[in-house]
Amino acid sequence: MSKPLTIREAIQATVPVLILLGAYLVFLGRGELFEPDEVRYGEIAREMLESGDYLTPHLNYVKYFEKPPLFYWVTAASMAFLGKGALALRLPVALLGLSGLLLVAGAARRREDPRSGGKTGFILASAPGYYLFSQVAVIDLALTVFLTGALLLFLPAATGEKRGKGGLCLAYLLLGLAVLTKGPVALVLAGAVIAIYAVVRRDRRALRRVLTVPGILIFAAITLPWFVAVSRANPEFPRYFFIHEHVSRFLAGEEIRSFHREPFWFFLPVLAGFFFPWILLLPRVLTGLRRAPEKKKASLLFFTVWWLTVFVFFSISSGKLPSYILPCLPPLALSVALAGNGEGKSRPSAWFFNLSGTLLVLAGLGTVLYGSSAENARISASAAAVIGAAVAAGGTAFLIMARRGWHSLLGAATVLLAAEAVIIGQGRGEVAAARSTRLLAECALEISEGEGPFYSYNFYAQGMPYHTEKRIVLVDSHGELRFGSTRGDQGAWFISAEEFSGLARDEQRKTIVILRNRNEDRQAIEWISGGNLDVTAGSGEYLLVSNQPKKKGNR
Repeated sequence: MSKPLTIREAIQATVPVLILLGAYLVFLGRGELFEPDEVRYGEIAREMLESGDYLTPHLNYVKYFEKPPLFYWVTAASMAFLGKGALALRLPVALLGLSGLLLVAGAARRREDPRSGGKTGFILASAPGYYLFSQVAVIDLALTVFLTGALLLFLPAATGEKRGKGGLCLAYLLLGLAVLTKGPVALVLAGAVIAIYAVVRRDRRALRRVLTVPGILIFAAITLPWFVAVSRANPEFPRYFFIHEHVSRFLAGEEIRSFHREPFWFFLPVLAGFFFPWILLLPRVLTGLRRAPEKKKASLLFFTVWWLTVFVFFSISSGKLPSYILPCLPPLALSVALAGNGEGKSRPSAWFFNLSGTLLVLAGLGTVLYGSSAENARISASAAAVIGAAVAAGGTAFLIMARRGWHSLLGAATVLLAAEAVIIGQGRGEVAAARSTRLLAECALEISEGEGPFYSYNFYAQGMPYHTEKRIVLVDSHGELRFGSTRGDQGAWFISAEEFSGLARDEQRKTIVILRNRNEDRQAIEWISGGNLDVTAGSGEYLLVSNQPKKKGNR
């Protein structure tokens, strides 16, 4: 029976919890929205609110079938209450991130004790990848949380523990939400984890214990209504969504261009960075897996199969983005915390704190030097100094805590999380601003006085429809709207450079264009327009050119 927390221990736990809530919630509304991802999902939700069509997702007012709608629905609901600012887009993700921490903390507590629950939650909370993606409005953290909840509820049945059927029903409900978030990949991953675990354990009945008729009916009730309804309304949906967006992208078939193609080993450094410094404790997990008692070994093996399956699956895929690997982090946190529990007094982890602290201090110093000396640094010297100081401070705390060994893990995780909050606060302001089109969108609205369309030359400026609340015309590009551009009469909204040339040379009409601030694009737009368009404003990586005079106050 686990020993309850004393009053002193409960009071000591209050400060880390306050830091946790502050880090996850306080800074959500600060900084520009990231482009293209945050404004893309925000625009889809905004168009749902505008049109009232919650069945068929649209982006820049054309059909957009890359993802199922659950994330858009949640974002639209948040925007309906909070407006279309950064807080509305990011708050649902942050709350889901906190829910994921409660899931892993609860799982660790049930298998060990309250202290293990707190350690596990803070290990995951301070994992750079998990924290970063809890602060931006993207889909992958939502998938991670739903999939984590489902697999943790499948765990007792898979390992042969006696639990009520209610947990399995809830597991299928969460799995259905995961599929509605990012598609059948959630079902594939969950099924693969359980099947591989059954094979490794040589337990033929594991799958039989997991598969239940009530659970399958719940899963079908969650997922099928939207998939059936959207297919009936859009007969082209099944082939595009299931074949093009999932099978062909995974296999890099000849019929499509492989997006985000990376080498097989791409996720090795990504996972190391996303789970630093806790990734250094992975050897402890392998040792603990061999020495653990049978009941604990079953859970540790399940967690190991879980993160390895996700890692290998996405490593095999032709298309890779760093966020794809997020579902590895919860089982890694559980593995690290449970494998090392109870070993603190002999200080076997002092090497971990010393090594982690040293690497963090060096990284902090390197960040400061980078910002102050690099010619083309992506962040300013002042921001680099703040970020570097935060990293170095976290490293120093690790070095100080080395003497306390494993028992100082909660304190180290808390300090690391506080440092990451400072880093995200500074980094988001600098990096997102460089790729934001908000200021140019506001300038375009001002000089257009509500007349005429806005044009995006040679790329799809994701933020322009979101910030202007108007559809934009793509010139000499389709971006990720190629599929939607072939549905219905879209000829006036996707035009060639030759077609645009006639419009841009017409001095009787207002022409306002956004383009990337690159020599080739500036020269091309000057040639296409016959010199009729001048630079009106610039912001970060983009320029706004038009044949309209600047308004007062425009830079």
